[in-house]
Amino acid sequence: MSPAAFLSRKAWRERRCRSFGTSWWRRISAVATFFLALLATGCASQHLDAETAKSIKRIALAGPENPSRYALYDTDIGMALMTGLAVNPGAAAGIGPTPTESTRQDATLTEAMASQNLHLGDEMRVAIADALRQLGFNVIQADIARKRPSKMLESYKGLAVDADVLLDVSIEKCAYTRRLLFDFGPSLIINARLVEVQSAKELFLKMYLYNMHVTNWGFVNLRPPERFGFGSPKEVLAHPELAAEGFRAVIPMIVDDLRTEFAKAR
Repeated sequence: MSPAAFLSRKAWRERRCRSFGTSWWRRISAVATFFLALLATGCASQHLDAETAKSIKRIALAGPENPSRYALYDTDIGMALMTGLAVNPGAAAGIGPTPTESTRQDATLTEAMASQNLHLGDEMRVAIADALRQLGFNVIQADIARKRPSKMLESYKGLAVDADVLLDVSIEKCAYTRRLLFDFGPSLIINARLVEVQSAKELFLKMYLYNMHVTNWGFVNLRPPERFGFGSPKEVLAHPELAAEGFRAVIPMIVDDLRTEFAKAR
């Protein structure tokens, strides 16, 4: 190899190493930025300022809508990775329920919850509205269409709502799941955002995680009672009344937390 060719290859390797290092650093920076944003969202916006609360008289309540399905599955890799917990090793190896099996179990649990007359969104909305009225607020229902029923509204600008604030509530996840060798238990993610109607300014954002075994940084972590734990999917489906009660048990927990926030205005 000629000296010129050797120097050319050496320069190429040096450029490649510098490029790899820069790319790797950018990836680390992007991940760090994501988690800092998550921390800011999860912690800094969780409480209603007492002074702002005193100006609230009329509240428009949007949602939550009823879940379209009640899922039933063995592992949730995405949630487990997000919380930094280990998951069932079989999940990574492709062992466990296939998508077809999971879909069939979801459909069966959804039918079972219908047999128990479970309308989780409606029941939660009524309970929240009743609690706010007991505190002396004028509460109205805001029927605002959303692109995805399980998500909060995408924008709060220009809302035609006759109220001081809008409380937007959504049920993002509704399932019976388990982690590792623990029991199957109810697992829900519920979001609640309060915004000023005129300015669209966010007053608080609460993200609730209702799960028997998982604790997530940045969420308001709620624990279902142990009696709602089941040994297998078959046991969940064999006791639909208890499974439905496990979902409903989250409602007073959400109501109590929101009542504490809005009590600052009284």
